[in-house]
Amino acid sequence: MDKKRIEKVDVLKGFAIFCVVFGHAIQLYNGAIYRTEELFYTNILYKTIYSFHMPLFILISGYLFCISLENSKCVKKIINREISYFIPILTFALVKTLINTPFNMYFSLIFFRNLLYYVFHTLWFLWALIYSSISIYLFEKITKKNIKYFLLFIAIILIFITPDVLMSNMFKFTAPFFWIGYYIKKSNFNISSQLYLACIPIWLLMLAFYSNNHYIYITGISLNITSSNITEILYQLIFIDLFRYVIGLVGSLAIYKIICEILSIFSNRFIKCFRIIGNETLGIYIFSTEIINELVFEVTRNSSYNLIRTILLSIVVLIGTYLITRLIRKIKFINFFLLGK
Repeated sequence: MDKKRIEKVDVLKGFAIFCVVFGHAIQLYNGAIYRTEELFYTNILYKTIYSFHMPLFILISGYLFCISLENSKCVKKIINREISYFIPILTFALVKTLINTPFNMYFSLIFFRNLLYYVFHTLWFLWALIYSSISIYLFEKITKKNIKYFLLFIAIILIFITPDVLMSNMFKFTAPFFWIGYYIKKSNFNISSQLYLACIPIWLLMLAFYSNNHYIYITGISLNITSSNITEILYQLIFIDLFRYVIGLVGSLAIYKIICEILSIFSNRFIKCFRIIGNETLGIYIFSTEIINELVFEVTRNSSYNLIRTILLSIVVLIGTYLITRLIRKIKFINFFLLGK
C-alpha cells in the first residue's frame, strides 16, 4: 500500500472516531431528560452519524485486517491480536463488577455472574472485531469453493433468523461490513469515482427515510419467523434490516469520497490532525466510552440540548482521550491492561 493511501485510511479513522465521540456526546452531554427520554434518536445529526459511522469504522478494520494477514499469517500472531482485544474488555468488565457488586459478595456466585455479564456487555466494538477477524481467518482456511459458498449462505441466513442475545445484534450488523472491507483489500477492488459520487445522493435520499426503527439498538436484526406473519417478516427484512446495510455501505462510500475531496483542498496541517488522531482510535474509543462519557454526563445532567456546547465538548473529549492514550502508551504495565498492547 502506498504512503498516500495509508494517509487516507488514517484520516478516515480519525474522522470515524470523531463521529463516535460526537454521536455519544449528542446522546449523553445534553442532560438527563434528553438521555432518559431518548430524544437523541430524532436528532438529525445523530441520525446522520449513526447511518454510517460504525459501518465505516468496521469496513476500515476489515481492510486493515487483510493487510495484517498479508504481512503475517502466523497463527500465534492472530491469537495475540485477539487476546490484545480481549484484555481491555476483561479489565473494564472487572472494574465495573467491583464497583457494582457489594463487597460482601466479592467471592460469591453473584460476583462471577456480574463479571460474566459485563464481559459480554463491555466494549462491544472490540467483540465485533474479535468475532469478525476469527470468522474471516477460519473461512480463509477452507480451500474448496463450494464449501465456502455453502457456509457463506448459511451464515447470511443465520444473521437474520438467530435471536439477538449477548449483543449479537451488534455483531450481526457489523460483521458483513468487516468482510466487505477485507475483500475490497484482498481483491484490490477498484471502485470507480462515478460510483462513489452516485453514493452521495443515494445516501442523502435514504437519510430522509431513516427512522427510529432503523437503529440497531431499537429493532435488532432477528426475524420473528415463529410469531410474525409474512408481511411483517418481509417488512422487517427489506425496509429495516436490508435498508440498514445499504445505507451503511453507501454512506461509508459517500463519506470516503467527501473526505478525499477535503484532502485535496485543505492544508497538510488539517490533514495531519486527523491522521494523528486516527492512529489512536482504540484508546480514544475505550476511554471516552468507559470513563469520560459518564463523567461529562454527570456534569451536564441538568443541561438541555445545545449544539455548540456538544461540539466543543466533543473536541475536548477527543483531544483529552488522545492525550490520555499517548500517556498510557508510555507505561507498559498499564498499557497492557487498558489497551491490550
